[in-house]
Amino acid sequence: MNMTVHGHHGLIKSGDEANTFYHDAHNLDGCCDYVMANPPFNVDKVNAEAVQSAGRLTFGLPSVNAKKEIGNGNYLWISYFYA
Repeated sequence: MNMTVHGHHGLIKSGDEANTFYHDAHNLDGCCDYVMANPPFNVDKVNAEAVQSAGRLTFGLPSVNAKKEIGNGNYLWISYFYA
């Protein structure tokens, strides 16, 4: 809404294209000095294999359960912000 009021245009993505757990949609790895974000805390059932192939896990992969899922995505966001 704020963008419309100020005459700006944006692109709203959905589905897998918008899921930044699995790929860096903006190719910002190593390009930012500061990060301001409102991440979706406590996301569960994140696919561990897809996250590992994203290549942004500076601190390593968090614990993985028997279903090859990460039970809590909070540490993923910390790693992504750092990267």
